[in-house]
Amino acid sequence: MIMPILLAALTAVPIHAQSDPTLFIDPATSNEGGPPAMVSVNVDLTAQSGVQAYDFAITYDNSVLSVASMNTGPSFSSAFIFDSSVNEGAGFLTFGAALPGSTVDITTSDILASVTFNVIGFGNSPLTLSDASIVALDSNGSPVTITPMLANGVVQGPAPPPPSAAAFKHFKTRPDIRQMNYTLGVTTNTFFADVAETLGSDAYVVVVFTVVGGNSGSVTSTRSAVTHLTASQEIKTISASWTVPSPMPDRYFVSGRLFVSGASDMRGAQLIGGDTFQFHVTN
Repeated sequence: MIMPILLAALTAVPIHAQSDPTLFIDPATSNEGGPPAMVSVNVDLTAQSGVQAYDFAITYDNSVLSVASMNTGPSFSSAFIFDSSVNEGAGFLTFGAALPGSTVDITTSDILASVTFNVIGFGNSPLTLSDASIVALDSNGSPVTITPMLANGVVQGPAPPPPSAAAFKHFKTRPDIRQMNYTLGVTTNTFFADVAETLGSDAYVVVVFTVVGGNSGSVTSTRSAVTHLTASQEIKTISASWTVPSPMPDRYFVSGRLFVSGASDMRGAQLIGGDTFQFHVTN
């Protein structure tokens, strides 16, 4: 609840008292594509004249969301924020702001605050409002505390991918050409990776090759297409092409990193392992 010292500081401006405003999450349903992502919601209030202060709490699923930031709405941009706390361990945040010396008249609805979350897990997270209060002025110009009705929201995300695992096998990673001759028109190399799933279930993999020029210091990268490895499949070779960034002799060092997911859209992909190789470009 809003602190008494803030109530005493609020300026008395006569208004016509109203009742039963609703504090609600907007939008009521937010959709996100799974981690890593961010999602923002507003906390809105329906019609209420002479709003001078407010506070509220939101409970969320801390296995799906973490709080990135909290801010006042545009109409309350000059407000004094007296509460902005987060308990990530409990999945609980509180926020409060006051406008001593002025008021905001809300005719239909307006944004009191906005909250931005980091998406850290899969699935849905209810956004449950509680401990909400609004301070407005009654018809005599006296501050009164109103307990609004509450309308909660939810952040919806995809289900977690099935468990999966994979590893580099056999030759691991390697270039097609160890010695590229730029003068002879050889400007493109192909990188290969031998991979296999290791859990006995379907897996989807991507190999990202990062290429660093030993002399030039250039950093480029290329990646394979998403490749499906069926359960207990033998070693599969996947590839990605790479083009020399400049016609200068150089030794290139390549790091191949293997990412695996149980889903074809690679949601929740995990870095499983890495391997390195090198090759030369001459002219």
